[in-house]
Amino acid sequence: MICVVVDKRDGELTLSMNGHAGFAKLGDDIVCAAASMLGQALLYALEGVENIRLDSVVRSGHMWLRVTDTKQTRAMLSVAEAGLKQLAAEYPKCVEYTE
Repeated sequence: MICVVVDKRDGELTLSMNGHAGFAKLGDDIVCAAASMLGQALLYALEGVENIRLDSVVRSGHMWLRVTDTKQTRAMLSVAEAGLKQLAAEYPKCVEYTE
């Protein structure tokens, strides 16, 4: 299962995703691929924002990022959140979303 946790406080936004969906074997798992792409797209978009602090760790089965909370970064995170929430709703045995 992919466990997604979003935290919005203290002037920072944090996204953590851990685990594998288990929908199919590694390399063929469309749920893992969808969650990974949402996270990667968010990270790449945030890397293009000037004058913010961005910290991240990405490795197989794990993604963590922390960014300065601004109107722009919050809007970017909300798009990724919408997709991750939808994945959790459609595949509740594979994705868990917590705020």
